[in-house]
Amino acid sequence: MKFKIIITDECKEEMNEIYSYISYKLKEKEIAEKLILKVFERVSDLRESPRLYMRIGRFNIYNGLQRVYRRMIVNNYIILYTVNYESQEVFISHMFYKRKNYLN
Repeated sequence: MKFKIIITDECKEEMNEIYSYISYKLKEKEIAEKLILKVFERVSDLRESPRLYMRIGRFNIYNGLQRVYRRMIVNNYIILYTVNYESQEVFISHMFYKRKNYLN
């Protein structure tokens, strides 16, 4: 069975900021489009193989509940995601520039 991919609103906002920065500040719209396309291609691989990328640890979320995050690297960006095996859903949580301290 295939997993459902859910991109959080926060991640969508981060992706839009990255796209805008590359497109308008760096004036490289084609590179920005290729990056986002590559991200969506890699994310779609998670439908079949949600364990594809490395686990990076457990983080407290709400009321002591812990989630295991996995890290996907696409070019110079890190994408964090979690997997709910019971509901067969993959949550794409964040997208960061790789030099950013994303663990804090």
